[in-house]
Amino acid sequence: MPDDGFVWYTGCRLERLTDDVGTFFTDWVAAPGFRDLAGLGPEDLATSHWYRLLRLTALAS
Repeated sequence: MPDDGFVWYTGCRLERLTDDVGTFFTDWVAAPGFRDLAGLGPEDLATSHWYRLLRLTALAS
């Protein structure tokens, strides 16, 4: 999803991130890419339960 300055689900433009669900999961959901996918700023990382779990499992720093 491109960053056009608005919340992604309110727009009508979508772009492919990956070719399959497995790659999406390993590159975006269970990886540091989650921070960008969720739109988390540095100040939000401490309160994100999912990002804290990624750090605890050494999948994100």
